[in-house]
Amino acid sequence: MLAKRIQSRLDHLCLEFIRQASLVVATRNPQDVPPISSATSVYPLVADGTGISILNNASADKLVFTLPPGKDTWGVTTSDSSGGQVSLYFLVTGVGHGLRVNGHYQIEPVHGQLLMTVRVQTAYLHCARAASRGELWQSVPASPADSAPQDLAALLADCRYCLLHTSNAEGQSQLSPRGDPAGFLQLLDDGHLFLAERPGNKVAVSLSNILEQPTVAVTGLFPGRPGWLELVGTARISDDPHLLTLCTVAGKRPHLGILLSLDYWAWRPAPALAEASLWTPPSDDLAKPDVTPFARALAEHMQGTGLMGKVVHKVVDTVVKRDMKQLY
Repeated sequence: MLAKRIQSRLDHLCLEFIRQASLVVATRNPQDVPPISSATSVYPLVADGTGISILNNASADKLVFTLPPGKDTWGVTTSDSSGGQVSLYFLVTGVGHGLRVNGHYQIEPVHGQLLMTVRVQTAYLHCARAASRGELWQSVPASPADSAPQDLAALLADCRYCLLHTSNAEGQSQLSPRGDPAGFLQLLDDGHLFLAERPGNKVAVSLSNILEQPTVAVTGLFPGRPGWLELVGTARISDDPHLLTLCTVAGKRPHLGILLSLDYWAWRPAPALAEASLWTPPSDDLAKPDVTPFARALAEHMQGTGLMGKVVHKVVDTVVKRDMKQLY
């Protein structure tokens, strides 16, 4: 039944989420990324030409974006084009769960602009546990920094939410959110990184992908800061008791973790990400996003809107509430 939550097209619930989204993380297959290039772009989403990225079209099988001129678009300029596998993760300000979309992208210059077309292959609503553990929407500093520390250790000490990008042997990729108290990306004495594997969506696609193809990318988000952290390296699954003990939270030690040997890291400047409205949920109830609750949307994806859908919704709602109380 868990497999039923994965959609092959964007239904009305997915499109509702996308149209309310304030931010999208777009990551291409990390095994194809040279060290001088970025695997990731993080775009604020806006509805007009004054912002950073515009969602021009959203349909069941296709998304079309206008990308910002002069910003990071994986090295593509207005005189050439690029394409390949892509994973997208949409975030709605103040909403814990997210939407991941996988497919094939093509970036093309059109009338001096870059258009990115994504042909949808799969879509999936992801639970709110990572955002809750990392307090994503409660962690905006009162006075956001004008810049980020250029020291990796300092950045990791502040990071409380990231997205892990993995792909299988066929190049099909996934973006999976990870969140914990600040400093949860452990920088070890030998230069490796260690990331705890917490309870999540009960699918474990990321771990399966690492067993098939160990090159991964990690995108660290910092609410209110003008950029993001990018890490690319080779991962393996570890059950080292010492490393797992380092990741104990609320008396709960994880059973597994991901050990990452870094190939490179970079701070990717993006001044638009410092905009407070991207990270601070509106206080006015009328301005809050109108998004279908996660449990209801998940139940509909699994069993539709009929009698079975209503029965499944009650079960899913109970499970989701239990999971949110048992973050570790």
